[in-house]
Amino acid sequence: MNLLSKNVSYGIIALTFCFCSCNNEDDVNLSDSVSGKLVSITSNVADLDAQDPSDYINQFEYSNQKLENWHYAIGQMGLITNIFYNDDLISEIYYGTGIENLGYQFQYDESSNLIRISGSEVNLIFDYTIEYNGNQAILNDQLGSENIIVFLTQENKISKFTYDDGVEVEFNYNNGNLRSIKRNDTNNNVVWEVTYTHDNFKNPYSNDSFKNLASVFQWISVCGNSDQFLRTKEFLILQNKNNITNVDFDGQSPNQYFIKDQSYQYTYYQNGYPATKHLVDLDSSIEYIYE
Repeated sequence: MNLLSKNVSYGIIALTFCFCSCNNEDDVNLSDSVSGKLVSITSNVADLDAQDPSDYINQFEYSNQKLENWHYAIGQMGLITNIFYNDDLISEIYYGTGIENLGYQFQYDESSNLIRISGSEVNLIFDYTIEYNGNQAILNDQLGSENIIVFLTQENKISKFTYDDGVEVEFNYNNGNLRSIKRNDTNNNVVWEVTYTHDNFKNPYSNDSFKNLASVFQWISVCGNSDQFLRTKEFLILQNKNNITNVDFDGQSPNQYFIKDQSYQYTYYQNGYPATKHLVDLDSSIEYIYE
């Protein structure tokens, strides 16, 4: 499905913006407030230039406060994410690109801990069972021998994982935000590290509608082998309390679509949600549309 071919009309919203690249809430002069529930994102970002799906044209559909459909257009390709629940937990996610369908399935124990994750992607099929021991979890490969050891924070976010080949990836958090990701090789040498800076304002993805999605997307990113890490980047924005203002990448990039240096500037509504976001390095902008 090509979302760019859809005739989408948005209501004209009269806004008076105070352009602000600062982190001080005293610098926000907008009188308007919004609900914080995202309906859509408009964007003029060109083909495959941005860091993550949130920087493209987006539409969000909810049912009973749960996100059920996330549509976004990347270049000339439209992508639809359908999310299914068992009570409040995500049981399945399916992607439809118009070319092929991809998907993930999740199983939980009685305490709502994820105990099995399986998926089908373009170049990867995986199936793992998960065993917990304190702050550690082991992903047991049901299709091969690529077991993965995962370490968790007190908030059940992934802090580090290790592949069978000895490659490690570490996550560092600060004040509710993903502060950095570092990948080490089998000799514990740093291959690359990415550092994030954030503002002090509200991330529109940091709410109950996206909460479970943030968790399962981080688990998805772990599955596979060490060369396939970070093929899904949604969790990089879903994990955060605040909005990313700067991305600093240092090291050897595995491909042209990997994380790159980027700076962002925002305008904000009076109650702290972003109104617009400017991608400084691409000279492109997006606008957040709320319910």
